[in-house]
Amino acid sequence: MTKSKGAALLATFAAVAPILLAAGRGALDGWVPTGDDAFSGVRAWDVFTGHVPLLGTWSSASTYTELDINHPGPLHFDLLAIPVRLLGHGPGTAIGTGLINATAVLGIAWLLHRRGGAPATTVGMGLGACLAWAMGSEMLYDPWNPYVTLFPYACFLVAVWGVADLDRAALLVMVVAGSYVLQTHLSYSILVPGMAVLGLLVAAVRLWLRRRADGDAWPPVRRRALRWLGGAAALGLVLWLQPVIQQFTTDE
Repeated sequence: MTKSKGAALLATFAAVAPILLAAGRGALDGWVPTGDDAFSGVRAWDVFTGHVPLLGTWSSASTYTELDINHPGPLHFDLLAIPVRLLGHGPGTAIGTGLINATAVLGIAWLLHRRGGAPATTVGMGLGACLAWAMGSEMLYDPWNPYVTLFPYACFLVAVWGVADLDRAALLVMVVAGSYVLQTHLSYSILVPGMAVLGLLVAAVRLWLRRRADGDAWPPVRRRALRWLGGAAALGLVLWLQPVIQQFTTDE
């Protein structure tokens, strides 16, 4: 193993370890979600019942409108459902939230390595470790939506960079991370679609330039691009199926 790869692995460990350790300690210490946090565990439990959540929690934005507004989707509850069922409301919510954040950090590391190798991974994970330590232990497993979207949104932004750089696999990560962030907190309703469109536009321009530069090589490139775009669209439809069902099954 080279020194650069070792540094990248060490930096990744330094970014992930605080999250998992904090979540494990919270679960073992008997952390119990209260207030807004408690809704995550309750609705996650409902995923495997006859009251499957189709939207996110009620949004405080409702106080500024004449209508009750929910956050767009229940993907956060879906991801917490199995840990909550296996471990209970408190420990399951803590462990599940910690796993969401840790997975987002690992996604960032993977995407950075695809773009810039070990040096980019080391720098990015060093910044991720600083963010994890600066947030403090409880925020790393707190399911409150302003907190739990921080690392996934960072993963989304790195994925947008990958899409703009014609990394096809980053397109799927962008769809998953962006869908989770947008469904979990309404305040991302401009940031997520706007950044996604920007990444796709840059990718489209680069593909167009590639077509002009080498027209003979364009057909297979187009086929691969369309396959990945179709796969991403299908994945997005699955992730947004619950909110779509809600729109056609209730007047609320």
